[in-house]
Amino acid sequence: MIHSLSLTNYRGFDTYRLDGLGPVNLIVGMNNSGKTSVLEAVHFLASGGDPAVLAQIAFLRGETIFFGEDTESLKREAPEISHFFRGHSLDLGSEFSIGADNGLAPLTVRVIQAKLASESQQRLFDRFGESAAAYSLLVGGGSNGEDEEPDSWLVSEEGALLELAYSYHRPRRMRHKAGPPIQHIAPESLEPRSMSDMWDRVLAERREGEVIEAMRILEGDIVDIVFLTGAQARRSSGQGGILAGFRETKGRLPLGSLGEGVRRLLALSLSLIHSANGTLLIDEIDTGLHWSVMRDMWRLVIRTARDSNVQVFATTHSLDCLRGLAWLHESDPDVAQHVMVHKLDRNLKESVAFDASQVQTAVEQEIELR
Repeated sequence: MIHSLSLTNYRGFDTYRLDGLGPVNLIVGMNNSGKTSVLEAVHFLASGGDPAVLAQIAFLRGETIFFGEDTESLKREAPEISHFFRGHSLDLGSEFSIGADNGLAPLTVRVIQAKLASESQQRLFDRFGESAAAYSLLVGGGSNGEDEEPDSWLVSEEGALLELAYSYHRPRRMRHKAGPPIQHIAPESLEPRSMSDMWDRVLAERREGEVIEAMRILEGDIVDIVFLTGAQARRSSGQGGILAGFRETKGRLPLGSLGEGVRRLLALSLSLIHSANGTLLIDEIDTGLHWSVMRDMWRLVIRTARDSNVQVFATTHSLDCLRGLAWLHESDPDVAQHVMVHKLDRNLKESVAFDASQVQTAVEQEIELR
């Protein structure tokens, strides 16, 4: 488990530390204070420095660049890697690092002269020319260890990470390093196909009862969840392909008929189980949930994280989310004590940490923590 995290020249951070991290961590702060950047840094570190994670983050943020042939239809879309460096500048010698106290070496990413470390890189270099492959991204530390040769990835002059480009908007196969599971829930939650894959694990471990219990936070009469298979599932789009059964109701209802909160709870419950012995990252944990269920939401997250040995990092802008934690501490302090709240402030060099008892005091005295 990570107890402290350090960032150097990563995105908007010069040098920054988060200490006192616990099993469940809620990150708060003003807009553009770096909350999502912290989640991304943990993701990259927990992956052991897999550049495919940087590519995934860049595509989700819309940080992309087109490169390649002059014909517009043949151009490729690639992650623009410069935005991960402080100042959005990609120059020879630019670097950022992410460190933690969990036994891994600090993860450092450095821009060097183009280095051809494989036949596939040679082919890319030959295809796009010297100007296209001006740099290499050297990724060292993390799970590599100090004695192993760092990985290098070709980067164009404009900052395109060439080996993880999209061609015709289809992702090429990304190499993910082996290690503990990492799951990231974005505000739009998860697509049915992703949740279906996680449901298979729930069934294999006979933990579907935990998922149904979580759903009852919002729908007390729910009795089961099913994922469609075959042609009907393949034809489904959006929120289709998932059905819920209720007491004294004939047939099952599409999950989309029950509102965003139910879908969000399903994604949250499945992700907690799927992340067993790993890390779960949740952007805007309270999305789609009413203030009245916040205490139950916290109880679900904490208990499942504890039972599945998951370290959770989440963000919020919501006062109701903090109030829910305060209410949980008031009624069940032994459960709430597993949560730490970390306030980010770009004017400081480190976050300010609060435990659940301090959050309860702040809420009662109307002290602003966000």
